[in-house]
Amino acid sequence: MKRFCDNCHNTGLVCQSHLRRPFTGSYGCGCGEAGVKCPVCRYEPREPDLSSVLEFEIRCHAVGVASAQ
Repeated sequence: MKRFCDNCHNTGLVCQSHLRRPFTGSYGCGCGEAGVKCPVCRYEPREPDLSSVLEFEIRCHAVGVASAQ
């Protein structure tokens, strides 16, 4: 499990002028400067892994179960 980053509040971005403040969120800086990657955690948001969902859909289709769409 990923640890919580107190610097960016797990958003991955901090204020360019105030590197100890999150760029967005309820504690976001709001000074108007651009956001930069957090120097503490270097958080990289990833696309969710949907391979298990796709595999489930394929198996349901193979046995003739209707999709839940």
